[in-house]
Amino acid sequence: MSKPSEEERAIAIKSAKLMREKDNDPFYLGKTLLHYHYHLRFLEEVKNCAEAYLRSGLADAEHRRLVQAIERLQREESRSASRERPALGL
Repeated sequence: MSKPSEEERAIAIKSAKLMREKDNDPFYLGKTLLHYHYHLRFLEEVKNCAEAYLRSGLADAEHRRLVQAIERLQREESRSASRERPALGL
């Protein structure tokens, strides 16, 4: 499957937001797209840091940036997982 163009991506994100706002997302497509779109930024940062680390000849500073990017991704994954827990009804 080909990568969507910037215009296609923008339209899809806008549509996903509208689906969520209007509570018209019966199959959770909007929710899923928005979730993965948001997390993609963290994954791209990890990829960029990994590439920089490898290009640097495994420099300590680049290793530290890679570790920090992975930690940010892990914190965000943990935060989003806890946010999605069902309400307790209290």
